Amino acid sequence: MATRNEQIRPYRPVPPGEVLKAELQERGLTQKALAGAIHKQPAYLSLLIHGHTRISNDVAQRLEQALDIPAHVWLNLQSQYDAAIKSKTHSKLTVTLSDPSRLSDVRRAISRMQGVHRVSVI
Repeated sequence: MATRNEQIRPYRPVPPGEVLKAELQERGLTQKALAGAIHKQPAYLSLLIHGHTRISNDVAQRLEQALDIPAHVWLNLQSQYDAAIKSKTHSKLTVTLSDPSRLSDVRRAISRMQGVHRVSVI
């Protein structure tokens, strides 16, 4: 249970690369060492770890061989992340304004809201 000093954070989709990074840290492996083990460039692995590229079936198989974590685990992580991002980018908010002069203030406030990417103003 959260105490007064703890804040409950909203769900944030985690790219599979973050799980991979944590696994590397736990095992004391470097990105360069894993990149060599899976026959990929270190730059590719860096993109993967930072969520800038997806885990393909081929890479999942290579990770399974190198880390003994089943390929389906990596592919499920990727699939769940993709679904979470897709649903997040399709969030929609409709606002009814009684005072149109406040439109810029409302847009500014909405732009700071997490998870809202499309706004309709009526």
